[in-house]
Amino acid sequence: MDSASKIQRWLQYAIGLALLAGLWYSLRDKEPGSIWQHLKPAWLLGALFTTVAMLAVRVTKWRLLLLEGRISSGYLESARSLLGAYALASVTPGRLGDFSRCMFTSSGGRTRVLAYTVADKLFDGLSALSFAVVSLFFLLPHLVAALGVAAWVGLIFFCTRGRKMLSRQDALPAFLKWLHNAAQAAGRIRSGRLAALALFAGALDLCTLFFLLQAFHGAPLTVALAAYPWLVIAGGLPISLGGLGPREGLSVLLLALFSIPSHVAIGVSLVFFAFTAVLPAALGALWFAIEPPRFERGWSDSLRKTFHRATLPGRLEDNEIPVMQEAGLLD
Repeated sequence: MDSASKIQRWLQYAIGLALLAGLWYSLRDKEPGSIWQHLKPAWLLGALFTTVAMLAVRVTKWRLLLLEGRISSGYLESARSLLGAYALASVTPGRLGDFSRCMFTSSGGRTRVLAYTVADKLFDGLSALSFAVVSLFFLLPHLVAALGVAAWVGLIFFCTRGRKMLSRQDALPAFLKWLHNAAQAAGRIRSGRLAALALFAGALDLCTLFFLLQAFHGAPLTVALAAYPWLVIAGGLPISLGGLGPREGLSVLLLALFSIPSHVAIGVSLVFFAFTAVLPAALGALWFAIEPPRFERGWSDSLRKTFHRATLPGRLEDNEIPVMQEAGLLD
């Protein structure tokens, strides 16, 4: 590891520790356990129900995406790969462990599974950003929020319909070209129902947060709409393990705008993390212990080659190349 990587890693640890220290300071005169004294169990059961429903929707979306790539996978195997990746994602910075779904699938197509994992994460990212745009109406003046919605709609239109514009303007920023190419690749997949399922799963997560706010404080739905997407985004930052620290710190800042005490905000954030991340991670870890994955010789080399598109066709199996080309994952 070079010196720059070491400095970056220690800087991430320092930021994470600073956030945790700030949380401790905000709680030093509070009693975090007091939030359980006024708990409304019915709302907590509702949060558990929406969490289970969310997992079912995400497994369905993941299985449909695998079927788009002609990857044979039953519902149980799809659930195993998704939950197994949850187990690793909960203990890795930025939930990078979520890209390990290929480890929990059958041999022979793990390179394609990795590529479709990236596509699945893109759908989830678009869902979170869509909710973030909606949340602007509860955090900013409506005129500013309307401008944000217009910019978001324009960006989606450019990514999906901007082929002629892209071909005529070679001077466009590389980031916009990458967005356009990614959207065109996703467009070769029947992305409508997958995007709808990603939004549905996000809506169920939103309901989980709302039920938890009701269980611990009685906050209205608008609070959940304002906070949910930003908690998800903060939890995905590669600063701390499982997003602990950034998510709780942001919850204190956001929920304070709605007169929710800091110890309640942190408690809700931690329980939200336990429901939406720790619970599926525990199920995945248990499944992993009962049925550990099996690896064929050289599987890791083939996965690394996935990131080098110029040399990838020479490494993939013959029956995998046309499938990935048809799906838009290869040129």
